[in-house]
Amino acid sequence: MLLKLYKKEDHILHYWQTWNKNSKSGFINWGIVGEKGSKETIRAKNKSEFEALIQERINEKRESGFAEAVAEDILVIEYEAENMTANKLKKLHRLGDHLDYLVGYTGLGALDGHGYGFGKMDVSVTVVDFEIARRVIVADLEDTIFGNYISITRVDFDEGAED
Repeated sequence: MLLKLYKKEDHILHYWQTWNKNSKSGFINWGIVGEKGSKETIRAKNKSEFEALIQERINEKRESGFAEAVAEDILVIEYEAENMTANKLKKLHRLGDHLDYLVGYTGLGALDGHGYGFGKMDVSVTVVDFEIARRVIVADLEDTIFGNYISITRVDFDEGAED
């Protein structure tokens, strides 16, 4: 089970999330959105005991005001790729894996997908806070093989929508 919960305290957005390793173990990761935070491993003798332990922790967090994200943004990182090659495709997949790890372990979100065409390639991630995610991603990609992006933008699904 993967569950991400959020709570704003004193204008600071906090996250608390669960990740399963297998049917009897997993871990909880928590902190301030955009930071790696802390991690605790949870183990049990069997699946039902593990699920009960995790559910108890989830209930505690919900009672303290944590909840699923109300709104999320799509952040897109775009690269030039005039002639798509096998190496560029590998780079795109490595970038997707890297970003999924980065936004996952900092409570920001998860990989949404990637694609290429029209001389460009892109990776998109669903994030709980676009500005924090942009700042974290820009700092992380700087001086790496992924640092030569064209743009980082927010997809606005409300464009052209009627009230």
